[in-house]
Amino acid sequence: MGRPIPTEELFVKDAFLVFRALCKLSMKALVTETYVLPPCTRGELTNSERDLRSSPMRSKLLSLHLVLTILKSHADLFINPLISIPSNTSMEMTPFLQATKQYLCLSLSRNAVSPVNQVFELSVEIFWCMLKSMRAQMKVSTNTKVVADVSERD
Repeated sequence: MGRPIPTEELFVKDAFLVFRALCKLSMKALVTETYVLPPCTRGELTNSERDLRSSPMRSKLLSLHLVLTILKSHADLFINPLISIPSNTSMEMTPFLQATKQYLCLSLSRNAVSPVNQVFELSVEIFWCMLKSMRAQMKVSTNTKVVADVSERD
């Protein structure tokens, strides 16, 4: 086993794990694609899947609300370069924003195109919160990612 982890680093790692779990929960698909559905209806939400009282929809909305609340309340911790997550395998430390960014961006990319108005609105609000508080820190890597994505398509 490696070095003992200080309590502060454990708190940061726990925060990362909770945030990652919320992002993953928000990405769970509502569409139940099966082989019995005709091809023209695959990927479309049924009325039961659009039902805001259904368990999968409530989980998605709750996780998006919690992600938004965390970002609004603790954006300063995301951008603080001193807050890092220890690696399990090496002595490296990963900045908190770097560790959470991929999960947050993936969650936004999947939910921002949702036909469910509440999911779309929460995604836009999360995106706005990111722009408002983390624009400078996200700018460099986002520009690089966009250029890489565009060049892959060519």
